[in-house]
Amino acid sequence: MIHTYVVVDGHECRVQVPYEARDSTKGIPGRQWDNDSKHWVFPAREAGYVAQRLRSRGIICKVVNATPVAATGNWAERVFTNNCDKPIYRKLSRKLHPDVGGDGELQQQLNDAWQDCGCADDAQ
Repeated sequence: MIHTYVVVDGHECRVQVPYEARDSTKGIPGRQWDNDSKHWVFPAREAGYVAQRLRSRGIICKVVNATPVAATGNWAERVFTNNCDKPIYRKLSRKLHPDVGGDGELQQQLNDAWQDCGCADDAQ
């Protein structure tokens, strides 16, 4: 099984895949090869798509931020910025859901962030 990271840094994201998986990046818009670092470079806005495409080809892939996330948006949006982590979503839901004594407003913020970042689409 091949493992890799999509590293988002400013306006670009980088991914390094083994030679045998080189075809997995073909056809992704805006890709460029950085010969010095031996990484594919993409616009940062394509990070989710790059990760989804790699996963669809059987590559275990995680999106990570190389720079700290600015304190914008609510807490739930920051949790899922470039990171669709279903186990974290489930654990938070078990604590926040009103049916288990949690806060309905916080659960709604969590659900909205999960939907807005496209994580719900990846989870299906």
